[in-house]
Amino acid sequence: MMDGHLTSGDKLVFVNHAGNIINRNNLVSRTFKPLCQKAGVPVLVWHEMRHTTATLLLESGIPINNVSELLGHASSVVTSKIYAHATRSGMGKVTAATASLFQPVESDTAEE
Repeated sequence: MMDGHLTSGDKLVFVNHAGNIINRNNLVSRTFKPLCQKAGVPVLVWHEMRHTTATLLLESGIPINNVSELLGHASSVVTSKIYAHATRSGMGKVTAATASLFQPVESDTAEE
């Protein structure tokens, strides 16, 4: 561990050929920036990508405890405080889906 972060193991996202943590500066300058330029998209900072990923996962219905674990938060309470806007906007989908459960079902057979 370095500064409270893992430096090796199977929970790392970006690793070098030896399977150890890759230097962030190298990753950004040698890989990430060139890929962004090639794709014609702006280079985002890590925090923006982390926040976007968490928001998209929550909006797509991934349980908050799973997102919390991915982010390394101490609990899902921390995640819900930070990403409450995502879960609030997702409530519209929940409400609509719940309402549709109680709508009358149309018969598939034609009346004669």
